[in-house]
Amino acid sequence: MAFVVELKNAKGHTIYDTSLRNFSLISRQRVTVPPPQNGGVEITIPNPETTIPFVRIEGNYESNVCLIGGVEGNKLGLTLAPPASGSAAVTSKIAIIYFMGVGTTGIVPEYGAVIRSASGAVEWSSLDNPLFIRTMAIADAHATPNASMISGRPIAVCPAITGTIQRNGGGIAFSVVTGFANGLRSQAFGNFSGSGIWYWSTMVSPRLDYQVYIETDYMD
Repeated sequence: MAFVVELKNAKGHTIYDTSLRNFSLISRQRVTVPPPQNGGVEITIPNPETTIPFVRIEGNYESNVCLIGGVEGNKLGLTLAPPASGSAAVTSKIAIIYFMGVGTTGIVPEYGAVIRSASGAVEWSSLDNPLFIRTMAIADAHATPNASMISGRPIAVCPAITGTIQRNGGGIAFSVVTGFANGLRSQAFGNFSGSGIWYWSTMVSPRLDYQVYIETDYMD
């Protein structure tokens, strides 16, 4: 008969489940992202075939901070978007990158526990920090720049353009979800002219249905 092993911590939260693909915190890195006029920063991803980078701004939410990111090969690029006309200048920011890897670190703790396969290989270690991927539906209200999506806790995302937004008499802007130490915001960059309510437009790119994110407080 098929069976699974599930481990829970003292609070009753599942920390390991053999029926799910396990992810662990491989490494955490702080980088300085320069001001928009100075370009971006490029970071090497360890084992890109099995590693997913999640990123957030180290500090709390700022209305003119929009972090753009992208992955190509084994490189993660991060850039701060230029602010809207008339907004305060964007200075350099510290970003925290959480490299989450498929599987286990394989480290046997001096005091702790491991789960081994039939061949004796470590499949789980109590030193692993499991990744609980969460998703949030992207709503019409999130087309508005600076819209709050989650508040009160540190959130990291795989940075990417969510879609394009528009309003009456204006041009096209790009929506980007940015994680901060105190929440998740729908930020934007591009042409902010016009007036009225922002809405999603598919003229340039499709809109994503969901945003993938992780809560990082247990790793900070």
